[in-house]
Amino acid sequence: MIGVVVGAVIGWFAKVWQTKQEWRREDAARWREDRRQAYSAMLNAIDEMKVFVGTVEGMRRDIPIPDGYRVPNDKELSAMFSLALNRVDSARQEISLLASDSVIEETDAVYRLCALCEVGRSQHPDILGELDEAKDAFRRAVRAELGVPAQP
Repeated sequence: MIGVVVGAVIGWFAKVWQTKQEWRREDAARWREDRRQAYSAMLNAIDEMKVFVGTVEGMRRDIPIPDGYRVPNDKELSAMFSLALNRVDSARQEISLLASDSVIEETDAVYRLCALCEVGRSQHPDILGELDEAKDAFRRAVRAELGVPAQP
C-alpha cells in the first residue's frame, strides 16, 4: 500500500516537472520568434534609411534620375526621412524590450547614426558605408544572441 502511494506521489512530481519543462521550452520558442521579428524589422528599417540616404546622395552628386522617376522636393525628402527614422525608432523600442545588452547597444548606435542622416545635418563623407558597418555590427550581435554560428 505504501509503495502505491509513493509511486503515485513520484509520478505526480514527475508529471509536474515535465509540464514545467514543456512550458519553459514553449516560452523560449515564443521569445525567440518575437526577437527574430523585431530584429528583421530593424534590418528592414535600416535598408529604408539607406534608400533615403542614397536618394539624397544621388541628388547631391547630380546622378541622372532613371526614366519614370523624378527628384523629390524638400517636403517629400523631409517626410521620407521622418518615416524612415520613425521605423528605425519603432524597431529600436521593440528591441529594447526583448534583447540582450549587446544587441541594444548596437541598436542604439544604428539609431544615432540614422538620426544624423537628415538632409543637411550629416557631415559624414561616407554615411552609406557607415550605415552598412552599423548594420553588420547589429547583425553580428543578433547572431551571437540567437546562438547562430559566426559567418566565415
